[in-house]
Amino acid sequence: MTSFVSGLAWIVRRAPWAVIIVTIVVSLVLGAFSGQFTPSEDMNESFAPDAPELAASEVITDRFGAETTQSVMQVIVSSEDGDVITLDGLTTTAAVSEAIVSGPLSPYLAVSADQPPVVTYMSPVEQAVAFGAPAPTSDAEVKALYSMAFGQMPVEQQGFVDALLPSAADRDAVSSPSGLVLSFSVADFEDQSYIDASIDTARAIDALALPTGYTAEAFSLEIIFGGTDEFQSEIGRLFASAGFIILLVLTTVFLVLPKKRKNKIIAGVGIAAMLGAIVMLVLPGLAKAYPDIFPASAADWETGTLLIGAVSVFALVFAVWSFSTGRLRRTVADTLITMAGIGFAVSIMNGFGYLIYGEAGPMSQILPILLIGLGVDYSIHVTSRYREDASEGDPVPTAITAAIRTVGVALVLATITTAIGFLTNLLNDIPALREFGVLAAIGIVASFFIMLTFVPAVRLLLDKRGERRGTLDRDALKGGNARLLPRLAGKTSWLAKHAAVPTLVFALLLGALGAVGTSRLEASFSFIDFVPVTSPYRVTFETLLDEYGGGFGEETQVLLEGEVATPAAFN
Repeated sequence: MTSFVSGLAWIVRRAPWAVIIVTIVVSLVLGAFSGQFTPSEDMNESFAPDAPELAASEVITDRFGAETTQSVMQVIVSSEDGDVITLDGLTTTAAVSEAIVSGPLSPYLAVSADQPPVVTYMSPVEQAVAFGAPAPTSDAEVKALYSMAFGQMPVEQQGFVDALLPSAADRDAVSSPSGLVLSFSVADFEDQSYIDASIDTARAIDALALPTGYTAEAFSLEIIFGGTDEFQSEIGRLFASAGFIILLVLTTVFLVLPKKRKNKIIAGVGIAAMLGAIVMLVLPGLAKAYPDIFPASAADWETGTLLIGAVSVFALVFAVWSFSTGRLRRTVADTLITMAGIGFAVSIMNGFGYLIYGEAGPMSQILPILLIGLGVDYSIHVTSRYREDASEGDPVPTAITAAIRTVGVALVLATITTAIGFLTNLLNDIPALREFGVLAAIGIVASFFIMLTFVPAVRLLLDKRGERRGTLDRDALKGGNARLLPRLAGKTSWLAKHAAVPTLVFALLLGALGAVGTSRLEASFSFIDFVPVTSPYRVTFETLLDEYGGGFGEETQVLLEGEVATPAAFN
């Protein structure tokens, strides 16, 4: 292992340009493939490829077409007065039904002899009027007609209609705080025009002029995932925020403070500006999650504009630092070299992912964050050790070699153990986990080689030039990498020297508490977890879960195979 690391150090020292060129070429070649490594359309296949349910679903789609699955749009009608089985309630359900039947969703509505396209909680009253009963003119007449018509329905129909009222409804008094309107559609759920029609219908329902105190809230899977880009926007903003935070931390760790007061002020203003950019980036999310603490207007700030602003601030700070003093220029160089190395590692990993798997699994999208953490860690170790040796007067090539040889052994062991840990997923039956493990191992190995070869090679070329010109500021490297951090870390040694037993006892207690908490963890999954807590669609769905037992959003299809044109198949 020592020989292997020494070999890497020898290559970096003897052929730094070759290391840099090879790294860039390999990254660009595999990066060309990484652009095609896009998520698979069928995420279920990644988790359960052999599931008989998925196989049956594929057969149904192949034999009967994609337009064989029924979708239900659920509309919750509510009243501030606490009762929707009223004359105004009947007016509201009629308005909602008309918006659905005559709206953008009309071409997709399911129409058959035994199932109307729209069913409302007021269907007993609607059916009675359709069969000749006088139209009610008061709330009392509505309730009487509802009770009479409901009592004449077959038992199975009564059960269906009763499910359109929430658990809080008073069946005896014929009163309910809310009720459901259901719309049944048949379409290919991947058809964007159908998704757009669902979205437009929901907006039309939301814009209806309803009786005073009444609201109508539409919900369907097409609306919640196709009708809002909140999820993608939030994911993009969170990933960007994480990236900028890591960039700021890395800049702080690599910061070499200048001697002159003016340049120190420039450094401080730069750090404050970058911190301010990050605060502005995360503020919309905080405003949505804590509206009572943060200004409500911040929740509407556009993510794209904030990202452009953050990039501009960081770029401006780095540009000013690069032209102000050599110490800040070193800070910028070490930071950007590390981030470039991380970008190369991600490109290599995704390129191999395309060559091996073709399509990205659902878990592969979180791997770049994993590589950022590991890549930053590797680079900090190597760069810090190099700075320490160079500050003591060692020639640049010698300091680079010593850094790779000493830190490299520990990083090799960390890389091997981490990669093997992820590769254990090869024994997993779930394809998504196998892909995740393999790509994580590839990315980790790529990060190791890049941070132990490319990063030192670039620093070697830069500092050799300064050494030849006599401009290499060795004093700047003495504790230059965040002077405060080594002092803080050193102070923790007091616990080991003067309070060893209490420290051990406290650590054991924390571990025991963690073990108890771990034993009580439960694994669960719900698609609603991917919807922001402030989304009205989430609130509507939670109402369906709490008051309507989940509502009518799911459907089961049964595939019968064999000789089906027989009495036995009918039975």
